[in-house]
Amino acid sequence: MLGFMGLVAVGAYTTAILSTQYNFPFIATLPLSCFMAALMGFAIGWLFIRGRLAGAYLVVGSIGFNYVIVAILLFAPYFGRMYGIIGVPSPEILGYSFSSPLSFSILSLFLAAVITYFDLKLSRSVLGLGLKALREDSTAAESSGVDTVRLKVLAFVIGSLYAGIGGCLYAYFIKSAHPFYFEFHHSVEVFLMVILGGMGTTIGPIIGASVPTLVPEALRGYVPIEARFMIYSILIVIVVLFEPAGILGRGSRVRRLLSKLVTPLLSKLSRLRYARGQ
Repeated sequence: MLGFMGLVAVGAYTTAILSTQYNFPFIATLPLSCFMAALMGFAIGWLFIRGRLAGAYLVVGSIGFNYVIVAILLFAPYFGRMYGIIGVPSPEILGYSFSSPLSFSILSLFLAAVITYFDLKLSRSVLGLGLKALREDSTAAESSGVDTVRLKVLAFVIGSLYAGIGGCLYAYFIKSAHPFYFEFHHSVEVFLMVILGGMGTTIGPIIGASVPTLVPEALRGYVPIEARFMIYSILIVIVVLFEPAGILGRGSRVRRLLSKLVTPLLSKLSRLRYARGQ
């Protein structure tokens, strides 16, 4: 979905409103933000799938959704209009405040690890196999008995859950929620991260997200800001040219190399476990 930041905005504004206006704690704002984003994802997914939007039409529809969300946030008084919502407190769990950059990073990494674990388990489940079949060929999957409508809507819901978590953490991190944070060009940046890392993988988008975030920061202080982003743009072009499937996409050179390195190591570990068992 190319309008992904619209769903992130739902999670962020839910967190901002609940924490500033109703003093909800982090352990309450996080699930509620996920629920609101998932509910929105279900509604949008159901409308899009029932409307038989696919391909370019689905892309255009998701872009329109992103613009509609930003427009509502800009003109609805309840959401602060162009001023947004400020004063979001630091998240707290059992009295401990994650106010420092280090503690907040640890909290974010923990939640990212939980999501990654869940996604890996999902990809190996019956539901994950159905989603993979749907990705490869929806017509063939439907002819094999897969409920494609239900799975497509469910894919929207799962992706929206992730967006809700991201929006919640984003609101706590920047201490506010503003419509400009969720404009369409940010959705394009997220989409590029997935393309760089490799679509259809769990670890790929994580690697793809590190490129636009770490490369400019690694060059900070050494080259001007314009040159930093030019180097980053050149890296994107190089990856797209030489690894069309992404850095860790299916069939990529990097993935094949890692497979050659990891497979012998896993075989040795299996033999050691077997020998100890004997």
